[in-house]
Amino acid sequence: ARAVPRLRGIKMDAQGAEGRILAAASALLYRVGLWWMVEVWPDGLRACGSTVAELCARFDSHGWSILAHGKQLDGAGRPWAAFCAEADGWRGHMHTNLLIGRA
Repeated sequence: ARAVPRLRGIKMDAQGAEGRILAAASALLYRVGLWWMVEVWPDGLRACGSTVAELCARFDSHGWSILAHGKQLDGAGRPWAAFCAEADGWRGHMHTNLLIGRA
């Protein structure tokens, strides 16, 4: 497989499988100069064997920050703990997008 040297951003909208994808592609969490746009859907994550807290911890432990949030990415950045506390209570189709980077 060839490396993608100019990779600048990654968009993940995998209907809850984001945790599994990050576990398999964890080397990308060490890359510098990337940004991520990730859809976070708590019920989808649970259905795929993961949680909002696990997703947040994976990014947070590698030094990533939430730069913006909201379905249109129109909300300001916020701490991981605050986002996790809010999103963990969402049920049904409640979801949002996060723009993640290193501030």
